[in-house]
Amino acid sequence: EYGFLHGAKKLTPLQSYFEVDIIVHNDKHGVGIGLAGDSFVAGSMVGWDDSGCDSIGFHTHDGQLFYEGGGVSFGPKSSTGDTIGCGVFFDISNTPQTIYFTCNQRVVGRFPLRSKDCNILFPVVTSASPAVVKVNLTTKSPDFL
Repeated sequence: EYGFLHGAKKLTPLQSYFEVDIIVHNDKHGVGIGLAGDSFVAGSMVGWDDSGCDSIGFHTHDGQLFYEGGGVSFGPKSSTGDTIGCGVFFDISNTPQTIYFTCNQRVVGRFPLRSKDCNILFPVVTSASPAVVKVNLTTKSPDFL
């Protein structure tokens, strides 16, 4: 069973970033933060879907980025007390270009989005074990970028 939060609205050029404060965290399974399409459903971690590209996510327990079912080393492991962020850079025509992730106000990595990824802009937080998080969906893009 997985914990699950799916934002009701997509990230936009005016609201292009959100953060998760990790209050309680299981280091073995962690928290996933990222973006998904409107058809993404509870039952797996963000980024694990290999049936297309319905989600992309950063997993805190291993520091990997998951996309289309596969994971790659991406950033530092994160745990209780850390703040993890996810944002999107949009071009001048408001087309999403790049997803990025932060840990404690430092960019940990960027990943280019493709045209087929334009609909996976809903904020998502998942957990494979009990966790307590505080989600801030109204955070503005960080000044440190």
